[in-house]
Amino acid sequence: MFKHANCPDTADSATYIIKNQHLAYQSMINHTDLGNKPFTRFRVLQTLIAKGEVKLGGYRKNKIYGTLTCKAGKRMKPENRVFFKNEQEAITAGYRPCGNCMPAQYKQWKNNNGTI
Repeated sequence: MFKHANCPDTADSATYIIKNQHLAYQSMINHTDLGNKPFTRFRVLQTLIAKGEVKLGGYRKNKIYGTLTCKAGKRMKPENRVFFKNEQEAITAGYRPCGNCMPAQYKQWKNNNGTI
């Protein structure tokens, strides 16, 4: 989803993705699309966070989003992890706030019968 069709499948793919974000960036980024190797994914993710392109993480199976520092989010498998630029992108994609790291947003979501 995040990876552009012309992107090489090597360690240079991290550089390619960063240089060509305008071609490849979409509202939700799959963790596994950031590279084939864990270190490559880590480097690309760190760059996206530093540039402000990633601010929230999400759990694909239950459609939950939260902060990047949430303990619950750090335990999930990479293939279930997604990233968002902001809260509106997560909501648009159908995700709900995490009750652990975003209690105020979660309470608002719950009080509104599952809508924000």
